[in-house]
Amino acid sequence: MTPCEALHTAARSYCQERIDYWHQRYSQLGQPGFRDGRHYSDRHKKVFPRYNVLECILVEVERLRPEACRDLREFRNRLWSIGQSAQGHCTEYPRGTIEQRATQEERDLFSAFVDDLQAEALEEVMPLPYRRTLLDEESREVWDRIGQLFGLEAHEHWYPLQGERPPNTVAFAADPFYQHLPISRLQSLLADAGVSKVWELREYGPEYEMDLALLDPIYNGAEGYWTSESLDWLLYASHESTVTVSGAWLLVRIQAVWPEWESCRVGR
Repeated sequence: MTPCEALHTAARSYCQERIDYWHQRYSQLGQPGFRDGRHYSDRHKKVFPRYNVLECILVEVERLRPEACRDLREFRNRLWSIGQSAQGHCTEYPRGTIEQRATQEERDLFSAFVDDLQAEALEEVMPLPYRRTLLDEESREVWDRIGQLFGLEAHEHWYPLQGERPPNTVAFAADPFYQHLPISRLQSLLADAGVSKVWELREYGPEYEMDLALLDPIYNGAEGYWTSESLDWLLYASHESTVTVSGAWLLVRIQAVWPEWESCRVGR
């Protein structure tokens, strides 16, 4: 890795580890005990803004292209600025003094981390699987291409929730699908076909280009869609606990490892 790539990787690792840490801390606090659906205890207010802002920072860090960087100081300054300015849906709501203080503390800690990381430490940074937040124009281009080939509208529901069944497309109940095709097996089927990077598109939120190793085609509160540059396959995970598979070659490979798939089909 170049120094810029190492710094970028270290920043990603930092955010991921801190997000996990604060999620765990929040889970240990128990339920907030809402009175009217909006009121958190002061203990909760000191925690959840931290992982919210870190998730926003991580999205913007992963939007950068460190391979194009030639000036480490300039790149360090860009990361520092992202730490202070990254925004998202979860950071835009009205906040009280406690939430604001927690948010700013996490911003300052991130900025201090990237500011203080020295050359010797950068040499020890371990690589992470590739993941890059797509630019808005990149997302639109991918959605346009998918729409032309698979007949779906950007960020909308798809079969079996909406529309007729496209050719070479089968929808399954999610639980048996994941039981018979765990993520690791699905990754292997795609890798055997030469897929190394995938696009993850969502109903809302950030969208990514990432290594196949990060493929996790699960509904996470937003409808999810996954494909690759070849655009000869597509996965769709819906809020109705269905998984749709499109692509003749992928369906053949799935049937080979799951002969009983017919019993788990849904839709017309």
